[in-house]
Amino acid sequence: IYTTGPIIGSAIALLTAGTLIIPIMGTWRGISWVYGLPVLLITLAWWLFARDVPVPREDGVMHGAQNSMKGPALLLQLLGIRNVRILLVMAAVSFMLVHGLNGWTPTLLRESGMTLSQSGLWPALTTVLGSAGLLAVAYLARRGYRAPITGILLILCASSTAAMPFLHGIT
Repeated sequence: IYTTGPIIGSAIALLTAGTLIIPIMGTWRGISWVYGLPVLLITLAWWLFARDVPVPREDGVMHGAQNSMKGPALLLQLLGIRNVRILLVMAAVSFMLVHGLNGWTPTLLRESGMTLSQSGLWPALTTVLGSAGLLAVAYLARRGYRAPITGILLILCASSTAAMPFLHGIT
C-alpha cells in the first residue's frame, strides 16, 4: 500500500479534478481543499493512533523499539553507505521528473486540443499502468536478477526521458 497507494490516489485525482471537483468548487483552487482536507484528517489520525510496536528483549519484557543512534550520527552512518547515496540521487531525480510530468501533462494535453476530461483520463491511465508495472517489477526482480532489471529499467527511463522533447504522443 505504501508504493501503490499514492499512485492510485494520483490517478483518482487526475480523473476527478477536471470533471468533478472544478465544477463543484467553481475554481481549480478548490482542488486543494477537496483533496487536502482528507489528507490532513488522515495525518491527524495517524499521529494520534500510530505507535511503535513493542519489541521483546532478552529478559522477555516487551519494550518499545529503540535505536541507539539518533540524529546526525545516524544520518552520517547512512550516508557512508554507497548504495544509500546512489538511491538518494536516484530518488531526487525521480521526484523531480515524476512531479514535473504529473503536474504538466494535463496542461500540455489541453493545449494540444484535448478536452478537460480527456486530459485527465490519459495521465490517469498511464499512472494506473505504472502502478501495475511497479508491482510486476517487484515480483520479477528476485534475488540475482535485481541488478540486471534495475539496469534495464534505468536505460529505458533515461532514453525515454531524453526522447520526450522529440517524440509526439497520443495527440
